[in-house]
Amino acid sequence: MKLLLISNMYPSEKHSNYGVFVKNSETALKKNTDIIIRKVVIKGRTKSKAIKLLSYLRFYLASIFEITFSKYDIVYFHYISHNLPLVLWAKFLKRKIVINVHGTDVLAKRNNKIESLILKSAKETNLIVTPSRYYLDVVKKKYGVRKEKIFVSPSGGINTKVFLVINTALNINSVTEIGFVSRIDKDKGWDDFVKALEAIIYENPHIKIKAHIIGDGAETNQLNQLIISKGFFKLYGNLGQVELVRILNQCNVFVFPTKRKTESLGLVGVEAMACGLPVIGSKIGGLETYIKDGFNGYFFEPGNIHELKKKILKYIDLDIKEKEIMRENALNTAHNYDSSVVSKNLYKRLLEL
Repeated sequence: MKLLLISNMYPSEKHSNYGVFVKNSETALKKNTDIIIRKVVIKGRTKSKAIKLLSYLRFYLASIFEITFSKYDIVYFHYISHNLPLVLWAKFLKRKIVINVHGTDVLAKRNNKIESLILKSAKETNLIVTPSRYYLDVVKKKYGVRKEKIFVSPSGGINTKVFLVINTALNINSVTEIGFVSRIDKDKGWDDFVKALEAIIYENPHIKIKAHIIGDGAETNQLNQLIISKGFFKLYGNLGQVELVRILNQCNVFVFPTKRKTESLGLVGVEAMACGLPVIGSKIGGLETYIKDGFNGYFFEPGNIHELKKKILKYIDLDIKEKEIMRENALNTAHNYDSSVVSKNLYKRLLEL
């Protein structure tokens, strides 16, 4: 099978986490199936409007050329909104089309005419791929697409040979180490995380906590202002996978406090589980498809700092045996998202088109 992959988001050397799920999906398909993939993508991001315009012009021209003159069994789009002109062109040429939706591309508010074209294209495409069962229902409701035309594939899955437990023994030090990995942007919950930990330390001076905050974004300066002079926070910025796994393996538990309804899966939570960390996460979006309250983590209502604080304390108060059981449950959950299994299942579905 020959597949043309088209995406306006793809990681670059400088922006290694930008659209990394697209690259992960591509890599897993190449590694675990006999599929041949050619891609047309925009790598990284830029603040320059001129460079961005030029990048999209090249992207559209190269995509149109490949769709028109090259032979592929499937044209596979990541994101429908920015690629809509290309989807329409591929549809006009009667190509087999697969659209992989991810979050904001479905729920974002747009011009009515554009939304109407997206709706029509979604209904007429051969297959829509969603990252989670939660988003399957979102797509089905938004576009009126039959369930049979929607396939769940969790963003390429995770490489369990990279995201794994390095230290097999549970960290039983007196300090509870907590991981947080996210873009430092609006509604990602980084501020709720900081405030919850501050409250715990203030109200429980006997409890020792160290928080590892990994990520960068538009609100990094605000984060720095909140944690300055507070020794129990450590901010790393963006990290490569090897260093990220090393830091996660120092932690006891992971906090995922997003407030975004467009969190279609939240693969970083599964990556944390693969490193043996129970996840305390917002009861929202795709997180509800893999976190089981009291089994492999805990839920709290998005934005509820008091409840987040209670759930962190609840984990800290568990005895060693209870923590070991929750850790084992987290590991078992993560193995269901192994990239080799995920890619093979997607490949089987593509062969049916």
